[in-house]
Amino acid sequence: MAQAIRANLRTRLKRILQATLLVIVGAAALAYGLDFTAFEIRVLTRRNPYGSVLVNPYYAVGLKNGKTEFISILRTSRPV
Repeated sequence: MAQAIRANLRTRLKRILQATLLVIVGAAALAYGLDFTAFEIRVLTRRNPYGSVLVNPYYAVGLKNGKTEFISILRTSRPV
């Protein structure tokens, strides 16, 4: 009797795990498809699908007293 209960529990847990995995993979595929579709629409309508970001780099320098000093680099920012 205990073996039958364990077998039934294993079967149920296996189905739950498979369903969960299927939902996760399906959600990821849907998100990728929607993102790609939005990208393609922006390309076809001749809007800029590629964005750019200005980066202001800086150094984080560890000091002897354990603190950190942030030093900004005063070069002109360039798109990355």
